[in-house]
Amino acid sequence: MRRKIFRKRRPRWLDQIVFAVVFLFFFVYAASLLYPFVWAFLSALKSPMDYIRDPFGLPTEWLFSNFGRALGELEANGTSFLVMTWNSIWYTGVGIFVNISVLSLFSYTVAKYNFKLRPVLMGLNMFLMLIPIMGSMPAAYRLYHTYGIVDTPLFVVLTTTGVFGANFLILSSYYRSLSWSYAEAAFIDGASDFTAYFRIMLPMAMGPLSCMMLTMFIARWNEYLTPIMYLESYPTLSSGLFEYRQIAESSGTEPVFFAGALVSMLPVLALYTAFHKTIMENMLGGGIKE
Repeated sequence: MRRKIFRKRRPRWLDQIVFAVVFLFFFVYAASLLYPFVWAFLSALKSPMDYIRDPFGLPTEWLFSNFGRALGELEANGTSFLVMTWNSIWYTGVGIFVNISVLSLFSYTVAKYNFKLRPVLMGLNMFLMLIPIMGSMPAAYRLYHTYGIVDTPLFVVLTTTGVFGANFLILSSYYRSLSWSYAEAAFIDGASDFTAYFRIMLPMAMGPLSCMMLTMFIARWNEYLTPIMYLESYPTLSSGLFEYRQIAESSGTEPVFFAGALVSMLPVLALYTAFHKTIMENMLGGGIKE
């Protein structure tokens, strides 16, 4: 006869305590993430004297007009808020388009075609990822000035074509996982290699490409150091707000600064809210169904 093994059931009150502790931990963590946004929103509604008197308290007078003042008064190097918004749009959009286009085509070529330099390129990518790049800024700064592309829109095109890095590993692995049967079926119908890539393989890779474009958008939209160093005549919202912060501290217009910072966050929040479900669904789709 088999001996029955009876496992002692954990008390229900112990499960409730564990659930309460985990819930409290994540609640505090979520509150710590939301607090800076709530504080910035409340600060944007204060008057200058109200902000100086009590930076962490509630506004005595809710001045929603500070958001209108930010659109009209906030400027950097003589560039208005609306022009800085346009600079952020083309700086982010052109950079993402060029980077994704070159990265996707390069990753697809390395993943799906056998040629002699393929192992060299894969090894070079791993080697470059191991080298710290922080010390390369002086050399890059001198190189860009030597070629005369600083403070021109051409800088965005020529400096966003990097293909090596973590995105290359992710994208090449994804292309490698796609069945070559799709391309073979297209070749039978007379399609060329470029047609198979643009009409078949590229649409199937829109899942990971969408994730990369979203992360690139957030990074480039919030980037301020590069426009300050290389695009002085084209300040973006991030670089303009960074420079305006010093003016706000000396002139007592911190509420206007916070209002402008919150307005600059709206495109990122709207983009993520609109597409995060679609991106996750695309990441789980694809492949040959048998």
